Amino acid sequence: MSNNKNFIVGITTFILLCILSALLLWQSKIYQEITGYQLVGRFQHIGGLIKGAEVRYRGYSVGQVKSIMPYPTHIDVVFFIKGKIKIPEGSEIKILFDGLVGENYVSIEARVGSNIMLSNNDIIIGSSGSDLAQFIDLGSQNLVHTEKILNALKTILTDETLFADIRGTVKNMNLVTEELRSYFDKSESKDMNHILNNIKSITDSSKKLTDTLATDESISAIQDTLKSMESLSSQLNNLSTVSQTILTDENATNISITIKNMRDISDNINSLLGSNRKESPHLFKSLTSLRFGTETQVLYNTSQDSGYFNTNFELGLGRYSLITGLGNKSGIAKIQHFQQSYFLRPKLRSRFGIIHDAEGIGLDYFLTKKLSFSGNYFNFNKNFYLLSTHFAIYDDLNFLLNMRNDNELKEQQLDLGLNYNF
Repeated sequence: MSNNKNFIVGITTFILLCILSALLLWQSKIYQEITGYQLVGRFQHIGGLIKGAEVRYRGYSVGQVKSIMPYPTHIDVVFFIKGKIKIPEGSEIKILFDGLVGENYVSIEARVGSNIMLSNNDIIIGSSGSDLAQFIDLGSQNLVHTEKILNALKTILTDETLFADIRGTVKNMNLVTEELRSYFDKSESKDMNHILNNIKSITDSSKKLTDTLATDESISAIQDTLKSMESLSSQLNNLSTVSQTILTDENATNISITIKNMRDISDNINSLLGSNRKESPHLFKSLTSLRFGTETQVLYNTSQDSGYFNTNFELGLGRYSLITGLGNKSGIAKIQHFQQSYFLRPKLRSRFGIIHDAEGIGLDYFLTKKLSFSGNYFNFNKNFYLLSTHFAIYDDLNFLLNMRNDNELKEQQLDLGLNYNF
């Protein structure tokens, strides 16, 4: 009977020891490390992080720093994560600190949307947050800069010369105000009435013009004008077709032979008459090589609700040409362009000279037969520019889109219009 009691006591003691050991292992780090996994965070600077520091995932404690291994190019921080916590691949880690006097810890920010999870010994590239020492150093630097600013303000505010200048400026402003007030007081009321009457007359004239244009007869006249322009365009197109038919390679060869025969006859006559005149370049050949072109642009000024035109003339020979033009963008029709151009490539032309009454340069890019782009930079002191897009909508009739910033505007604007090549 005594032996049975001893056996039961021994078995009970053994079971209790096993349970106690299991509880101790379960609460210890050994169990957490066995059931969890470890990751490696690679940093350039760890800001005072120590072994045993906490690891937080979205602010929740999920592990501890196991070891820190410095290398010449970086520092590896090895930490373990509880087994139930899954961290997506591509997550970010940072070293932060708790309050002003708290310890540093490793913070893990999960990457949303990733279905691949990190596994044991994976490496995460991390970044170090600012520690307390860095904040103190930054604050001291800011205090130094603030002190310099205050000293500069003190120097300015205590300068008697500056205050004297300010008082003089205020006195001058008062004098100007008094002069203006006295001028308006002396002005006769009939002058103001005269100005108001002129404004009323202009308004009435504008209204009459608008009413006139709104009639059926005016609309019919405008439609007839558009039809006439379309007919003119068709005739010009036919003329271009006839010119291309005449100026074929065969006809050009025949013309060259005829001109050569005429030159031989002229030389024979000169020889018969005893003339020793030296040969000179053939004038007719040079004239036939010249290119002459003209274009007219009619655009709508979107900011002033008005229209303006530009007409350009081009005289070219080979890759070179001279371009001049006139327009009324400023309100008065005048010559505003004089440029020399050179074809850098078959589709790329450079220009330099006078653009809108100022020095300037320009580039033209002929992308296709129907689409081309132009850029102008002028008045170098004020950085004015004009960007244009030409799109052919009917033979030589182009739709024109201008983005410009010049002396007539306070800010850039977009103008629309038509361009016709004669």
